[in-house]
Amino acid sequence: MRGVHGEIALADLLWREAFDAAQGNAGFAKLLLEAAGQSEPGRNWFGGFRTVEGRIDLKKTGLFGLVSTARTLAIRHHVSERSTPARLAGIKSVVQEVESELDNLVEAQGVFLDFILKQQIADLQRGWPPSNAVEIKGLSRRDRERLRAALQVGENLDELGRDLLFKA
Repeated sequence: MRGVHGEIALADLLWREAFDAAQGNAGFAKLLLEAAGQSEPGRNWFGGFRTVEGRIDLKKTGLFGLVSTARTLAIRHHVSERSTPARLAGIKSVVQEVESELDNLVEAQGVFLDFILKQQIADLQRGWPPSNAVEIKGLSRRDRERLRAALQVGENLDELGRDLLFKA
């Protein structure tokens, strides 16, 4: 939480006190993770993309779960960073046996953001409103494989999140 109006110092103090109160409370972090809900699957049983009108919403199928998990784990492990890559780096320094999985999450987030931004630019150039839905047909074979790999990383978020909630 960042204050945007009024007493910024008060907002910062409130955030810090709430953050400190949650330190070490795995039960609270577990409830946060559950309250965030699950991401929508981005791939079907055969590894293809789940699309609506030829597009996949990468916020719902990728970013949402990744960012929620990183936020919850940062609270659990008392990592006060606010960007997702910085949170994941902080978690990595506390829980070292999952370094590659956390690096994969950072990479996946980059892939999702890259595709979303490229699609938004293309949509704006066509005069269409920007969204988080990426047109699959317009992706090269290499880009489809990058996206498939990023979505696969996200499919393991629930298990990774549960594992890391209870690691000290």
